[in-house]
Amino acid sequence: MGRLEWNDRYKIGVDFIDKEHQTLFSTMNKLLKISESEEKSEWACREGIKYLKNHTMEHFEHEEKYMQAIKFEEFEIHKRLHD
Repeated sequence: MGRLEWNDRYKIGVDFIDKEHQTLFSTMNKLLKISESEEKSEWACREGIKYLKNHTMEHFEHEEKYMQAIKFEEFEIHKRLHD
């Protein structure tokens, strides 16, 4: 199994969002490492799905609040993509 590599070009310049993205990469890499064990791979897959679902919902909420706070011009389009 491969590894997700963080690249600074992924940064958008908003500290809390950049940190959430880096945490996502780190957590997924830990789960990928665990999944290398045949007896733990199914568990790692299930945990990965749970984590991504929860992380995504929280992340979108944080991101949308930030966009509203700065009156982001494309907020409605971005929100529709999230929805």
